[in-house]
Amino acid sequence: SVYVNVTGSILDYYQYYIDNGTLGLSVQGGTVIAACDAIDSNGDGFTGTCFDDANFSGLQETGESTLPYFTCTDCGNNGGFWQFWDNDVAANTQFECISAAGIWYGSVLGWCGDGISDDDPIYGLSNSDGVVTWLVRYDLGINQCENCGEDNAQCEDYESNIQVQLLDPQGGASDAIQVTLIQPNPETGGGAFCP
Repeated sequence: SVYVNVTGSILDYYQYYIDNGTLGLSVQGGTVIAACDAIDSNGDGFTGTCFDDANFSGLQETGESTLPYFTCTDCGNNGGFWQFWDNDVAANTQFECISAAGIWYGSVLGWCGDGISDDDPIYGLSNSDGVVTWLVRYDLGINQCENCGEDNAQCEDYESNIQVQLLDPQGGASDAIQVTLIQPNPETGGGAFCP
C-alpha cells in the first residue's frame, strides 16, 4: 500500500483562516484512513489519544505517558504522537487481534482495529490555521498490469482525482487535483506488486 497526506485549507474573503470549519474529502480509488482533526461522528466524545512516543514506534509502550491534548493538531504542536481511535475488531490480546486480521495498537492501549478511524475519516474540522489533513491509502493492485511474469510486463498509470468539499460554514468545493500513481515494471521494479 501507498500512503498519502492530503491537506485542505479554508480562508475567508479577507484571507483569514477559518477555525472549526467542516471539510470533507473525496478520493477516487483510495481509502481515507483518518482526518486531523477528526469530527466525533459517533458521538462518544473521543477521536483518539496523544502520547509521548519516546522510541518512535507509533505504539504507546509501557513507560510512555499519555499527554493532555485532545485533538490531533494540539498533540502534534506539543511534540506528541496522535493515534486516531481505531478499536472496532473484537480482541483482547495481540494474538487474538492478529488472528482476526486486525491491527494491534499495543498493550497499553489494547486496541484492535481495521486501520481506519472509527470516527468517519472523510470529515474533519479545520484547526486555527484553517487546515485539515487526511491520511489516504492506495492499495497495491490499483494499477492494471499486463503480461505479468514475462519480460515485457507493463502497468498502466492510475489517475486519482481528489477534491475537498466545504460543508460548513457554507457549501462549495475545491477544484479537483489529480494524483498519478505510477507502478514500475513488476519484473524489474524492485518487488512491485503484479497480480
